[in-house]
Amino acid sequence: MDSPILNLVILLTFTYFTSSLILSSINEGITQGIFHLREKNLKKAIELLFISKEWRNFIRTDFEKSPHIQSLMHKSGKYPVYIPANNFFLFVIEKIGAPNFREGNLQNAIQGAEIPEAFKKVLQDLAAKSGNKLRPFETSLTQFYDDALEHSTVWYRKKVRRILLLLGFVLAIGLNIDTIKIANDALSDKNELSKNVDNIVAMMPNISMSHDSTTTIRIWNEKGQVLVSQQVDPIVMPGRSSPSDSTSSKGNVNKLRIMYEESAGYFLGYRPGEFGKEWFGQGWIGFSLKFLGVLITAFAVQLGSNFWFDIMKKALSIRAPIKKNLNSDEDNSTAKQ
Repeated sequence: MDSPILNLVILLTFTYFTSSLILSSINEGITQGIFHLREKNLKKAIELLFISKEWRNFIRTDFEKSPHIQSLMHKSGKYPVYIPANNFFLFVIEKIGAPNFREGNLQNAIQGAEIPEAFKKVLQDLAAKSGNKLRPFETSLTQFYDDALEHSTVWYRKKVRRILLLLGFVLAIGLNIDTIKIANDALSDKNELSKNVDNIVAMMPNISMSHDSTTTIRIWNEKGQVLVSQQVDPIVMPGRSSPSDSTSSKGNVNKLRIMYEESAGYFLGYRPGEFGKEWFGQGWIGFSLKFLGVLITAFAVQLGSNFWFDIMKKALSIRAPIKKNLNSDEDNSTAKQ
């Protein structure tokens, strides 16, 4: 028999991986589909590029009414979830004046533009640094935009982390993803645990992760059809990348639940009469252990599926040679008999 502790680690990482995917779908549906959190935070982030009333008014009038920004809005007044740096650059050209945007004339053109003084100073400095050359100026300005957004949205990361932790806790309760219970049940039958991990190993070739503007997880079924395709970077900065389609994400939850139950051998949720028994049927000690188990799960799943996918692959790479050696020893023992 292979290592039960290593098998438990693999089972738990697969549990957290699948739960994180489910959490990502729920998070996208709630924060984006209902509250439009990314649009609101992108708007706030851009308004905080400079701390002044003049800049806020400039953003709410000139910036939001620019055709380069309006083209990204679904309807008038509704912020997009994504404003590329190139659109911001085109807006700057618009304010400077396209006829004035010439090699060697940048500083003069910026000086005559009707833009807030703090922003004008930044543009003047970037133009001077680029030697009034258009291409270096474009590179410096788009880099300024990206860096400024990232620095001004630290609070966004914290907010999403809090939301994910809360949703993760609700998810763990709702689907009964209790780390302590799963561990105890798994270790009580080590042979069954080994079989379940073998199923997870067999499932792994059907899971892939790609990194483009965000992290995308794809899972295929046995027929080679895509079962789940989901962008899973919930902390992506507003204005830096387009989010996943929340409508399609909602349909992933049930598929992921079925995939987990078939591979890991554990039922997610409560059978009739189980909820009260598991939470309140074993006294305060039982309740405390149950609460701790789902709390551990909540903290784990908010780390993200890409994190647990990498951990799971490392654990499986350790298990593979151990399993191979054990099988080899069993074959040799059988041959001797």
